[in-house]
Amino acid sequence: MLVSLTNSRTSSGASAIPSVDQVGGKAASLAKLYSTPELSQHVPRAFALSVDFFRPWIDTIASTKEFSEAKSVIESAANGSSSGGGGGEDTISEAIASCTVLKELCRTISLSSDQSATLTELRSEVKSWSIGLAAVRSSAPEED
Repeated sequence: MLVSLTNSRTSSGASAIPSVDQVGGKAASLAKLYSTPELSQHVPRAFALSVDFFRPWIDTIASTKEFSEAKSVIESAANGSSSGGGGGEDTISEAIASCTVLKELCRTISLSSDQSATLTELRSEVKSWSIGLAAVRSSAPEED
């Protein structure tokens, strides 16, 4: 779940450069830069939370009726129709409302014990750094 981008230590013991599918494009590119001897000294220590970290949440949300309803609304919007028979602004409003419901549902999901352990591991790593601070970069998979 926690992937070191700048050394071989990971929670799984893996040492290969992580794939884009595993950590996203930005993190995989950072790991590749670090693996280049001439560049590694210019790349700060870095970690990424893998897709596996988020899998329990994705599976939980994807199994809800709210997700099915939102998916249907968004697919209808993509096809230019809405459940009210109109289109345009009504369809956009429906899609926004469906996504708002999903966001609220996401806020109710707790960390699993594995996720908590992963964050504890990350926190411990950061605290061991001389300044004990880290920059955080987040992006959606669609950005990669």
